[in-house]
Amino acid sequence: MVSSCQLKIELDKSKTGGTFTNYDIINGVINLNVSSELTLSAIEVKLEGISKTVIEIPRETRNSRRQRRRSRGNEMKPIIEIHKLLYDTSIVFPPKNVRSVSSAKEFTLIPGEYIYPFKFRIPLKNTCSKHKSTSGISNKFQFINGSNTNTSSGSAIEFVTEASKHLETKLPPSLSGLKDFATIRYFIKVTAKRPGLFKNNIRSFEPFIFLPIDSSNINFADDRQTFTRKEFTLKDKLPQIVACYPGSEKSTSTAAVTTIRASGSSSGSSSGSPSSTTSRPDTGGYDQRSDNRSYLPNVKPINLPVYFEVRFRYPAFLIPTKTPNYKLYLVSRISPEKFTLPNGESSGLGIIYMKALKIELYSETTVLIQGHKRSMITREKILELKGINSKYDLANCNRSNAKDISTGATLYELEIDSSIFKDAILPDFVAPSFKTCNISRKNTIKFHAGFSSDKQITLRDPLTEVSIETDVVVLSGLQAHQDDLAPPNAIFTNNNGGSSSSLDSSFSSSPTTVPANHENQNQDQDQNQEQDVAPYSLTPNANDVRLPTYDEVLHQTDQTDRRRRFQQSEQYYVGNHDLDD
Repeated sequence: MVSSCQLKIELDKSKTGGTFTNYDIINGVINLNVSSELTLSAIEVKLEGISKTVIEIPRETRNSRRQRRRSRGNEMKPIIEIHKLLYDTSIVFPPKNVRSVSSAKEFTLIPGEYIYPFKFRIPLKNTCSKHKSTSGISNKFQFINGSNTNTSSGSAIEFVTEASKHLETKLPPSLSGLKDFATIRYFIKVTAKRPGLFKNNIRSFEPFIFLPIDSSNINFADDRQTFTRKEFTLKDKLPQIVACYPGSEKSTSTAAVTTIRASGSSSGSSSGSPSSTTSRPDTGGYDQRSDNRSYLPNVKPINLPVYFEVRFRYPAFLIPTKTPNYKLYLVSRISPEKFTLPNGESSGLGIIYMKALKIELYSETTVLIQGHKRSMITREKILELKGINSKYDLANCNRSNAKDISTGATLYELEIDSSIFKDAILPDFVAPSFKTCNISRKNTIKFHAGFSSDKQITLRDPLTEVSIETDVVVLSGLQAHQDDLAPPNAIFTNNNGGSSSSLDSSFSSSPTTVPANHENQNQDQDQNQEQDVAPYSLTPNANDVRLPTYDEVLHQTDQTDRRRRFQQSEQYYVGNHDLDD
């Protein structure tokens, strides 16, 4: 049967690029193309945001043999919980002036094209707690003995009719790419309602991407910095012996210095090789042939402990599509004078080479349904570099404002060249951290580095690897402008008398999925890893490198492209958006 009309939604995306945020006016038009006479009772437009979670739980124990046999091989059952985070309506037909003077229940449209504009304002916070759980979905499932069966798969699905809890929070971002485990969709839905019990209504949907503004209750101007550090050890690095041969004052001042490393040391050429012969200065008559080196002490090399550290402005945050706002450091408990010769030059004892660097973001999404909690961890590789060979000398360290957490001793730091990881940029599709009624997301960034004492990695000087990780807040990078902020509890009224609260602001390519083998268990923190917040910048050194503020990170790129596109997976644009009629 050919439909007598076509219904289409056209959103105005000219000002936002298709990504909407809090306080935005989302408007557009409804195009209704009628090919033959059509009788309608109303045309209703809805602004909706739905948070949906699906998990599997064990089935209840069956008592009868028949029930146990039927459930064999199907011990788990999926359960669904849906929260309506955003809901607003507007009647665009018949128009308000007709409804105010007419009591008619039906209106007939002759063939032609009809255009009905609509407009909503997106609030700051969700409205989930103001609505009962989603109802009217029995047309989607077939209920059998208190449960409903998905007829396409034949597996019993339990639909939770009353949500476990509601939270009044800032509207969460669009979320997709996790299959049915957790999805958050925002869309405009229009329904042309046809009078009569057996006449199907005509519907159309238009999803849009939502990215919330960043909370203003975070003090981004805070001068404090937060750091995470972990110690690694370079084997057989210290001590070395610097040999100076006797001779005249002139020859001593101009002669080359020979560095003798104790047996087992990891740098220098192998003994016995012609290439390992070391040039000696003019010794002023000193007989080198009679040198049996019996004067050399028997020195056992010891290990050199060094910290690998990441430093953020407090609180630690990242903004996708923006260059890194953190710094990496090598930190030592040993004074740089220990790596310096009497003439002020470096002895070479503190030379360290960074060989490799990998940066990953772990996003943990946790869902809650009727007391059942599950987590899914996704991993996104941000940067991976090998063969860097970046040279650092602990003789060039500066005194740090931070202290050793365990001993309170003075520390010395050397910044790692930030140009090495300048391309470690979070991709556009990474969702901000958030928490809503049944879904929450938090993020951890992990740095994995490889260091060596020598420019070339050998069996005697293998690569020393160290990993540090720290929790970070992923932000959207969107701010509320003063013009957007309405007075507390102000109401924006649409053209139908419907309303959206405008509240005070004070308050992908598919990633690699790491399944969590627990219900709600965070990754264990490495016991050797130190984390703290320190007021580095309160008494800055002349050599301190200032970390960028939130505003500086936000405005580091061309302002003509301020708003992220926040790409979503194909899953976001398909599926049943009409869960509530």
